[in-house]
Amino acid sequence: MQLTAKEAWKRILENARQQIPDHAIRTWLEPTEAVALDGNRLIIGAPDQFAVEWNETKHAALLSALAEPVLGDGTSVVFRVHEDQQQRPQMDFFVAPPATAGIPRQSTASSGAKPLNERYTFDSFVIGKSNELPAAAAHAVSEAPGRIYNPLFIYGATGLGKTHLMQAIAHDVCQRFPTTRVLYVGAEQFINEVIESIHNRRMPEFRRRYRNDVDLFLVDDVHFLEGKEATQEEFFHTFNALYEDTKQIVLTSDRPPKEIPGLESRLISRFEWGMVADVGHPDLEHRIAILQKKQEQDHLELTIPDDVIRFIAASVRSNVQIGRASCRERV
Repeated sequence: MQLTAKEAWKRILENARQQIPDHAIRTWLEPTEAVALDGNRLIIGAPDQFAVEWNETKHAALLSALAEPVLGDGTSVVFRVHEDQQQRPQMDFFVAPPATAGIPRQSTASSGAKPLNERYTFDSFVIGKSNELPAAAAHAVSEAPGRIYNPLFIYGATGLGKTHLMQAIAHDVCQRFPTTRVLYVGAEQFINEVIESIHNRRMPEFRRRYRNDVDLFLVDDVHFLEGKEATQEEFFHTFNALYEDTKQIVLTSDRPPKEIPGLESRLISRFEWGMVADVGHPDLEHRIAILQKKQEQDHLELTIPDDVIRFIAASVRSNVQIGRASCRERV
């Protein structure tokens, strides 16, 4: 009996789970839908052009191989933007920013808001195998804030570039949309403001500041929310208010949402609504490229020999920021 496109795709996905990581399945393949069998092609509808290109590049070859036992030799899996999604704005990724750079305008929502680092831009972020997914997602978010991958949840070990990517989004958004109100805070700062507002009986003012005067909400280290019940309650309602108003939310953590102990299930669910992307440890070549970029930024090309760069890259494997500090200390 001939399988339908949906039946065949379901079987292929079941087999794919043995070879593709769960987070990749959830992010890229579960949102797809089998559209049709066209000869020896299984047409799969994806939500947008970015997902089409990513799946074609990363997964199509393996999925086509898995399709052959299900549908016969020579079967290929191809991705197309689903017809229902054709009217969604499609992203033109990695387009150079306008010649006139905007200056990030930080919201007045919090007197304790962190300033943005002018060096944390996409131009200074070195992309490698360990961070290409979050980098691509960050570019997509900056081109259409609030409309694609909302929230964007970036996780990984300390010093691998999560904050850099988060702030790069803010810089790029403000280049494209100069009136954007940006609020960048650490989770600890958010916790402290909740405590202070409760103590001073100013919660209505706190809520107005965070929910009404923000277009781009950036929160570093959300794993610090673990076990903070009152803060999680406020964060939940702040998240909902901003999300419902299509304001972009970007979060970072040292682990994925489900692995944050003491985090309420309703927050875990919302953190996974958009894109969850991990930043891995860079390999040797990537670390060398990162140090060379740092060398270029600080105009140290003639000061630090290449063998020193290679020595630092080979010696420091766990934390890119340590490598950068070591590079500076050699001067």
